[in-house]
Amino acid sequence: MPKTSRKILEFLEEMSEQLSDVANRELNILKDLKIKEEGNAQFGMEDLLYYIKRAEEFKVDLDVGEIKQYFPVGLVISGMLKIFQDLFALRFDEIKDVDVWHDTVRVFSVWDASSSDLLGYFFLDIFSREGKYAHTCVVTLQNGCLCSNGTRKVPAAVILSQCPKEFDGNSALLRFPEVVRLFHEFSHVVHHVSNRATFSRFSGLRLEGDFAEIPSLLLENWCYESISLKMMSGFHQDITKSISSEACQSLKRRRDLFAGLKMKQEILLCESFCYLSNEVE
Repeated sequence: MPKTSRKILEFLEEMSEQLSDVANRELNILKDLKIKEEGNAQFGMEDLLYYIKRAEEFKVDLDVGEIKQYFPVGLVISGMLKIFQDLFALRFDEIKDVDVWHDTVRVFSVWDASSSDLLGYFFLDIFSREGKYAHTCVVTLQNGCLCSNGTRKVPAAVILSQCPKEFDGNSALLRFPEVVRLFHEFSHVVHHVSNRATFSRFSGLRLEGDFAEIPSLLLENWCYESISLKMMSGFHQDITKSISSEACQSLKRRRDLFAGLKMKQEILLCESFCYLSNEVE
């Protein structure tokens, strides 16, 4: 493990250098695309994201509007809960007839499927309404810890989002990035309620930002695997028809396009943070 921030910076610079050849080839593809569309205009940083999206449209046969029809919000939620229960040997039991702040909020207890120990609780508050916080996020309601009398205080969290509840009398549809975002945030919920910290200070999400985000970033990869996508999908007019394997592969290819450039951007952000924080020793 690196002892100083200088070592971390050296690691980032080394990784960036190893990506340079790949990133330059990818950048040349984008420059050529801009020349085809705009003539000999200079390629600037402001062009990067736009032409990555344009190149993705050319290279991946994926109809975003059609894909959306396979992600009714109710089916996404039920499939997501099933995936996390299977992955981590958990059991989610919905609690009915409990006082909540809105009638669309659902409450679940979380149990260890092997030991039947109660691990915690979470609230699903995912549907839009007037005056509600506008972003998708997780809020911790109670941290877990070991009490002085030997009992354990269990953690609790709520996931907030702004999903429309119905569309023309049917379950609303989610865009694929919204599916990934929900999955990411629910990973935080599972991280929080599953922890067994002795002290509240180190419970669940009460960590440095990087450590809190890593589990969710890793678990996002399940959103690009056919087995999990099929569990969270179903054509909105016939939910027995899950998303096709070809569409799953297209989503994965689209994610992996221009990976060198995307990673170089992430490294640049990390390096900038080190310098701006004056943490380079």
